[in-house]
Amino acid sequence: MPGAYALISDDPETDTAIVFFHGFLGDAHETWLNFQSMIDSQRSAYPEWGRSDLFFVQYSSFRKSISAIAGIALQFVDHLFPVPPPALFEMDAMVEGIPENVIGMSLEKHKYKKLILVGHSEGGAVLRRAVEVGYKDDKHPELRDKLAITELNLFAPAHLGFEPKGWLGACLNVSRIKAIAMTVLRLSRAFVEMEAKTTLLNTANNTNKYADESPTFKALRARVLIGENDDVVAHGEFARDIVLSPPEPQQDHASICKPRPGYPKPLPFAQGKE
Repeated sequence: MPGAYALISDDPETDTAIVFFHGFLGDAHETWLNFQSMIDSQRSAYPEWGRSDLFFVQYSSFRKSISAIAGIALQFVDHLFPVPPPALFEMDAMVEGIPENVIGMSLEKHKYKKLILVGHSEGGAVLRRAVEVGYKDDKHPELRDKLAITELNLFAPAHLGFEPKGWLGACLNVSRIKAIAMTVLRLSRAFVEMEAKTTLLNTANNTNKYADESPTFKALRARVLIGENDDVVAHGEFARDIVLSPPEPQQDHASICKPRPGYPKPLPFAQGKE
């Protein structure tokens, strides 16, 4: 998957895979800025990161529909959990410049007991759609069983659509700016879906129904964190979600998922600890 990357732990007791899905026009690097460094610098405070492998997924958030990206997410989950491909733990001897003594330093292969899916913005909508599809897919019961024990942690999810407010909303209400912006944005299938909300509301209704049918099915109940200054997505959650309230002070749509000095909360939230 071009642009995707992984951070593989050297701890032989690693038993958790955490998979990150960025949002609309985001990417696997900038969306999750500082996760890559702070899981090491803050390891004493959050030791679970040392026993986790991290996977940052890259996808075309503009061109593909939410359902198409959800299909990619399901394939990734099925391929990764509980036994990831052995190649993840082996140095590629074909890559130029790697010394021979380093090639022999492949890591011990991991087998996961726990899977956590983390989404931001559109990534949240994608993961909700993926869980909905996986739950009702009778042709792949093994995948359904995997989702049943998967945790879902969402930063500022767009699972109820976009509702620009504040400065952003004011700009989009200026007729000339709105005409130009919407002409471009409506070339995106995902944006149209998040604006129209039809697919999202169907997913919400189905997820609520499935959560009532199967109260122990973990991925049907997400943990949701949103910033008080978020002026991009509709604030709200599904009926059985676990919402951290009140909204996170001083955080907006972009900052809510980026840990940094003075704001470490994304680290435990992504792990399901807060």
